[in-house]
Amino acid sequence: MSTYFDDKGTEIKTPAVQAMETFQNQMQGEAERAELTSDEAIMTLVKQIRNEDNNETNYDSEPVLKAVKAMTADAVKNGKSDMTLDEINAEISVCRKERKQG
Repeated sequence: MSTYFDDKGTEIKTPAVQAMETFQNQMQGEAERAELTSDEAIMTLVKQIRNEDNNETNYDSEPVLKAVKAMTADAVKNGKSDMTLDEINAEISVCRKERKQG
């Protein structure tokens, strides 16, 4: 369970959920700013990153790197920096389900 309520009804979120929310907040608007507003644009970016011969990029990676560094620092601070990929993916799935439910 990623979110629960204490005896007084106060919502308690796990550090993983808190880190994901922090990351999402920090990334707000970055896709639009980097012109990554379609699946095609994202796929083009992924292909550029995977292409070792391509040294030119048409996006500003600084905001993304800054957000990832902040998220990493939060994970270390909250003791979640050693999560496995399966644990991270499970938390993401829970967050997505909760977001869809409202």
